[in-house]
Amino acid sequence: MDAQLKAKWVEALRSGKFKQGEGRLHEPKEDSFCCLGVLASICGAEFGPVKVDEGDDDGPTQYDYEATIDGYLISEPQSEEFKTEFTIKLGIPDQHELIARNDGHRLLDPGHPEHLHKHTFAEIADYIEANIPSDSDALPSSDRATVGEEK
Repeated sequence: MDAQLKAKWVEALRSGKFKQGEGRLHEPKEDSFCCLGVLASICGAEFGPVKVDEGDDDGPTQYDYEATIDGYLISEPQSEEFKTEFTIKLGIPDQHELIARNDGHRLLDPGHPEHLHKHTFAEIADYIEANIPSDSDALPSSDRATVGEEK
């Protein structure tokens, strides 16, 4: 992961400027974010309604509240997950571990010793510093995400 982006993310998680939520990158009604939503925000993501279903004779077009950067959808519909291509571009090896730490449950591994333990943003920042490598050689620098200005 780009070292500057990682530092900005960790700083944002510790800043107290973001209310921690779960289940979504950003929940507009509560103005809360999961840890990945904080990262999306500092990358310049916009959160708003995105058409996820064209609708048909059985019902109207459906919209969901999703994250986009320059019109490109970076999140999976109705989820707090990034699209796989975006995690690769950012250099995040395992977004599911971050989601499990943020939300406090491990659906795929309920026997895990930390199942049902919700981590604070500060604890997640510590995990990121210790476990997500900076300036990964896995991708050429031209393929890494560009850090946008914080909104």
